[in-house]
Amino acid sequence: MMMFGGPSHRLQSQIQCAARVLEIDLCVVYFPDNFIISFDDDSTGTSHVKIIRQTSALDLGKLSDAYQLYWKVSCIYFKSNTILK
Repeated sequence: MMMFGGPSHRLQSQIQCAARVLEIDLCVVYFPDNFIISFDDDSTGTSHVKIIRQTSALDLGKLSDAYQLYWKVSCIYFKSNTILK
């Protein structure tokens, strides 16, 4: 979403939400055109840090595709959690 011009005020929360859906423990910090993501492993007490640098551009078609994929993953997660409860 960074690559296609997604709104910067939503990027961090969307990455964290996707991580919860995928059951990945991570911390995210966003700076303009940069993400710092720390993948934490509680079993070993270690973490793996990735820095992602991406200049942003605007491509509404690809941005729409990225959001549709994000919502499909989120909907599958929430539907499965509702059924299991």
